[in-house]
Amino acid sequence: MSRRWFPAAVFLTGIVLTLLAAHYAARSIQLRAHAQFERSVVRAHASIDARFDVYEALLHGAAGFIAVENEITRDRFRTYIKRLRILESYPGVQGIGFAPRVAAPDKERLATSMIEQGDQHFRIWPETNRADFYPVIYVEPEIPRNLARVGYDMFSDPVRREAMERARDTGDTAASGKVSLTDEQQPSTHGGFLIYCPVYEGGTVPETIEERRAKLEGFAFGVFRADDLFTSLFGGGALGMRLEIFDGTNTDSGDLLFSSGKVIASSLPFRGHLEEVSHLDVSGRTWTARFFAQPEMEGTWAALLLLCSGLLLSFAMFYLTRAESHALRAAEQAAAQLQVSELALREGEERLRRYATELEHRVAERTANLAQTIQSLEGVLYHVAHDLRAPLRGMASFTGILLEEYGPRLDDRGRDYAERISNSARRMDRLVQDLLAYGRLTHTAVPLSNISLEAQVKAAVNRFSEEIETRDATVEICSALPPVRANEAVLDQVLSNLLSNALKFVRPETPPHLRILAEETTFRMENPAPKSDPATDTSLYRRNGKFVRLWIEDNGIGIPPEYHERIFRMFERLHGVGEYAGTGIGLAIVRKGVERMGGRVGLKSKLGTGSRFWIELPATA
Repeated sequence: MSRRWFPAAVFLTGIVLTLLAAHYAARSIQLRAHAQFERSVVRAHASIDARFDVYEALLHGAAGFIAVENEITRDRFRTYIKRLRILESYPGVQGIGFAPRVAAPDKERLATSMIEQGDQHFRIWPETNRADFYPVIYVEPEIPRNLARVGYDMFSDPVRREAMERARDTGDTAASGKVSLTDEQQPSTHGGFLIYCPVYEGGTVPETIEERRAKLEGFAFGVFRADDLFTSLFGGGALGMRLEIFDGTNTDSGDLLFSSGKVIASSLPFRGHLEEVSHLDVSGRTWTARFFAQPEMEGTWAALLLLCSGLLLSFAMFYLTRAESHALRAAEQAAAQLQVSELALREGEERLRRYATELEHRVAERTANLAQTIQSLEGVLYHVAHDLRAPLRGMASFTGILLEEYGPRLDDRGRDYAERISNSARRMDRLVQDLLAYGRLTHTAVPLSNISLEAQVKAAVNRFSEEIETRDATVEICSALPPVRANEAVLDQVLSNLLSNALKFVRPETPPHLRILAEETTFRMENPAPKSDPATDTSLYRRNGKFVRLWIEDNGIGIPPEYHERIFRMFERLHGVGEYAGTGIGLAIVRKGVERMGGRVGLKSKLGTGSRFWIELPATA
């Protein structure tokens, strides 16, 4: 009976080994494709953000030129824009223009001025009855598709008007929704969009919305052809995958701004379909980006060949063993064939083991190279930030001397400029200090010891005593706070950032009120510490242990739930620098510090109801 079932057992064993090998190969292909896809998505986001930073700077420059000119004319505007070399240096920009704010009684005077400047057929269109108009009077370069829009009152279009009102009220650039550039010689299938930059009287942005609306002089604007813009970034297959960009948060075909091509369908096995949808913030307007992985044939045929070879080998083994069971009279010949077959199987298994070992070695080598690259980049960031402080201190010192010794000789504008330089230098120095602090957390060892959490909290609160007294704030510490295992310097830095934020982000008329308490909890860490980080006590991650959760509650402005994770990233800010000072790195330092000590950080908050930040650290044994 054993000889009867032996061929079937050999066949099933071969099938199982073949499927395992094919699964391992397919998994390796899938991981490599997914990693490559994620890198491409990150590069695409970075390219788009960098390109729009350039375009916003371009519009800010045009708005600044218009604001400082006593009397802007077509020739001066043309000369300024011509030096920018729009078509050659800024792909996707159809034109840069200016639309002034024109009161209804001043329409005829504007038409007369434009005729004197050479535009004999100037008129404001379409005809509407409003108190103010925003006609296009200058647009460069002067090509037919741009000149066709001269005199057009952009405020008459609801899509453009929404962006103009947002730019006017925020004092910053604002992108419009999707518009159809129907006046082009070669119309774009997916249309385009505009970005507006407001121009105010005096050249500075007023502090309140009412003042911004009253002092608005007009808009510097840019017209963008979506296909040309994104083709210059991702044309020629440079992205390595398909990209679709939609205006807004929907992915309807009517909102499509750009598509890099069609998805190539594939029915081959061992290949998963990769897709990712993310959002982009373009001058205050949300776009939706959808990425698709292009089919990759490399590696797929190897997996198919491995599967087919394994199946053929399994059938061969089945045939040989079955023939041996029916050839009792030819025992010697059957035994020889069995030895040959067994030798072939061992050789196949040996080749498979060598392939698996080589593949594991390659994965380990690439992982090590990636870790080394990340460490090198963090080191470069640390040294660059450190070297920036010397010129910043020089700027702040010399600006202070300038204001102290030569202040009476300067007019109001000169003093204002000097104070802006000094404030900017100090803010940049704070930003560099935060970068250095973040770099130190990344590079230096963080030894842990038993620390009195209550003493550490009270010491941190005492450092803010002057600010607490000045702002009529109250701080309630609910004893007792259990001891924890932590690094004293890092914990002090974490507490200082959390207390500073709790005192800062409150409404101006509300005295800050802080409440600090702790509780003990037990959990298992889900993400083990990296083996490459020798400074972290990895034993904390291997056991179910007791932890202490410290709460810092405030009565501040609160944080919407959708931003709870985002605020812990580098340079993330929910408010402007003029509204609440800061660098946007403090909470990133808090997360990095707590994680280096083997803990976690989080918060509970809603807009307008205050915030409850918490950090969780290992309790003492």
